[in-house]
Amino acid sequence: MWTRDDAVLLYRALLHPVAEMHGFSAALYGSVLASGEGNDLDVFMIPQREDPDTTGLVNALRRHMQEVSDPRAGEWNRDVAVATTMDGKHIDIQFTRL
Repeated sequence: MWTRDDAVLLYRALLHPVAEMHGFSAALYGSVLASGEGNDLDVFMIPQREDPDTTGLVNALRRHMQEVSDPRAGEWNRDVAVATTMDGKHIDIQFTRL
């Protein structure tokens, strides 16, 4: 179970700096942000430059996570990757396309 406090800690320590390094901004959304807790953490990765490095970002996350799937085509204008933290919590990462 994710709490908002856990999500903010992960955002500050990993998601924000790694995303920025690879040309993205990370944004939390979904039940954890809205309600304070949830079964999975929802994250948007939004491109902030013309050539964001999705592969580099996924590889960087893999160094800190138990597992991160390759992004696959999702609905609308998004690609989706699913991650599992070292302690078994799930993260749904949506990469918006330019």
